[in-house]
Amino acid sequence: MRLRTKPQRNKTTGLPAGVSKTWRMRPAPRLPYLEYQVLYQDKHGISKIKHFYVSVHPTPMVEALVKKQAIEFRQQYEARVNR
Repeated sequence: MRLRTKPQRNKTTGLPAGVSKTWRMRPAPRLPYLEYQVLYQDKHGISKIKHFYVSVHPTPMVEALVKKQAIEFRQQYEARVNR
């Protein structure tokens, strides 16, 4: 399996390949919440997304902590795949 090593050229968030940041909406109540998503493949080769929930009202400290966790998850996944 081949992993993307660099983010796409049009990706301007500064996040590594396979990690994205997004605001999502719940069905009710209609409050947006921030989360980080990490793309990976399971042992059967099926693409999956792991969600790292931040908050409805994120503080910079909490957001930085969750961002770090998401990036570490992706790095550990890449290390397993690239062995």
